[in-house]
Amino acid sequence: MIGSSEHPALTFGFPPDAAAWAALVLGIVCLFFPRWPLLGKAATLSLKRATFLLASLCLVSFCLSWGYFYFYLGGAPRIIDATTYLLEARSFAAGSFSFEVPEPTASFRGRFLIHTAEDPQRLAAVFPPGYPTVLALGVGLGVPFFIGPVLAALLAAATYSLAQELTG
Repeated sequence: MIGSSEHPALTFGFPPDAAAWAALVLGIVCLFFPRWPLLGKAATLSLKRATFLLASLCLVSFCLSWGYFYFYLGGAPRIIDATTYLLEARSFAAGSFSFEVPEPTASFRGRFLIHTAEDPQRLAAVFPPGYPTVLALGVGLGVPFFIGPVLAALLAAATYSLAQELTG
């Protein structure tokens, strides 16, 4: 290990876990093999190769996101933001923007939960409803933790489409 504990950003050493080792190996592979055999020698991809490349990118994105959640995070949200998003999504899936809690409500309130003006026995999350609404679809289907990997795959497809649009 090179560096000091006083300046952790300037500390260098071997990767601490399997995910970091995999990222290092992938980086080295990309460094030494910048032209992927999948792309071929032509400047433009055939429709078959482009479809295969896009499907592969989406699948890799899905698997990496799923692996991060299950292996790195242990299959559950680990920070207060994520647990609040899940709680908000469960409220949405139940058909409400808030949820009822027993007395004393202070035992349940947190940094991101506030009581509603109409009923002090109900709490609501302070986050905007966008992501919790999407997550509520997963809660309703019984698979809330597949929403992140599905979004990762869709983001890969959107990035691919944007790159295609920009490069012609």
